[in-house]
Amino acid sequence: STYIGAEALYRHVVDSFWAAEPVFTLDYDMAELSTEIGLSDRIDNHRDQLFGRGYLAQVLGERLVGSLNYEYSEFERTDPAIRQDVQLHKTTAALRYFDPSGFFPFVTANWRYQDREGSDFMDDGSDSFWLVDAGLGYRLPRRHGRVTMQISNVFDKDFSYDQSFGVEPYL
Repeated sequence: STYIGAEALYRHVVDSFWAAEPVFTLDYDMAELSTEIGLSDRIDNHRDQLFGRGYLAQVLGERLVGSLNYEYSEFERTDPAIRQDVQLHKTTAALRYFDPSGFFPFVTANWRYQDREGSDFMDDGSDSFWLVDAGLGYRLPRRHGRVTMQISNVFDKDFSYDQSFGVEPYL
């Protein structure tokens, strides 16, 4: 059996925030320095977000399943004063074996490419890397849940990757 799917989402998001403004006061008579944080103008942060995903899952045998996924994400601030454009490409290939006892070992290889321009937390630039994860799980009887142990980043790969958008689990 083969399972194929695709989905896409575009949205324009506007969130407002207040800019902080530090105020320093120096009292020469008392030789004291005091600081306060005040709020200045309210700022509307306009962002365009684009998500796309396609996937293919193939039953390779009675107990073996393989899958391929591709995801594209783009986060762009449209205000020229705080310009930001981050693009992300992710490809995942996975292989799972399902034993009748309930145990299922699995391995996943993830390729990621991120291009950053105006990132809040990282330098501009791009990074491309592979991560390999492996694990073992157990499906509880009558499918009442599962218990999974996973080793992420098996080969301890170093990479620069901005995850401040909150759209995926922490790497």
